[in-house]
Amino acid sequence: MIELHLIVEYGININTVCKSIVNRVRYTIENAVGIKVNRVNVRVEGIRVD
Repeated sequence: MIELHLIVEYGININTVCKSIVNRVRYTIENAVGIKVNRVNVRVEGIRVD
């Protein structure tokens, strides 16, 4: 299992960003290392407002 903690910028679509990160991390690790990734958890810890 891989667990990521993020702070995202205000106004973005959190669901879309998280799905994209999960797919990219899974693809990259499986192709680089050859190990099947069973689970990628993405936790949004906060929202940045600038």
